[in-house]
Amino acid sequence: MEHLGYELTSALSKEAFVRDKTEMLEAFNPRYVTIEEERPPVGCLGLFKVTVRVKSYILTSAEDTSPKPVEKLSFHVKVFDNYPAIAPKLYYAPNCRLAHVNTYRNGSQCIDLWGKYSSLKNVVEKTIRAIIYDENVTKYHSPACSSIEAWQKGMAAKKAFPMLNPPDLILREGNAVGSSAATPPLPPPLPGKRPTKELKRTPLPPPLPGRT
Repeated sequence: MEHLGYELTSALSKEAFVRDKTEMLEAFNPRYVTIEEERPPVGCLGLFKVTVRVKSYILTSAEDTSPKPVEKLSFHVKVFDNYPAIAPKLYYAPNCRLAHVNTYRNGSQCIDLWGKYSSLKNVVEKTIRAIIYDENVTKYHSPACSSIEAWQKGMAAKKAFPMLNPPDLILREGNAVGSSAATPPLPPPLPGKRPTKELKRTPLPPPLPGRT
């Protein structure tokens, strides 16, 4: 499989997965975030359960429009074979999904367009920031669940959000905004491999929405 100018073999895919998994596991403050590795299903390299121990709000069915408070919330991260050419899937249990305009009714979390600067750490961080209602990652212009948009905007207007302030408390020291570790100069190549064709150098990856 060709990916970003690389011939993506199974071995290289696994190496890239291990690299990004390590980054993800080391990124977050264990006071608020724990990540458990579970047995992956066939066709997957990894499956993780991420638990965020901060007050949030959930919906309990596809038709539910009345957000309910919870003291913690978990979601899963499924990483498919041929990662990173194929985006991971982030999802909640159908009866306990995040009450957020960017969470689909089936429980899947919107992670935006998966591209060269995407990583497990980045999409997990964005999802955690959604759980604590960091409005910097909320996209009202492309809602996945518009039925609670008025509720979410109302809560934000009352300054009920974010649920953890400052939001960067979710990160370990050294992973917060402004640290050198948070801004790699270029997307790392797949381990031990040169591109099959020359790649153009690109600017630094954009920050998460609303962040500097």
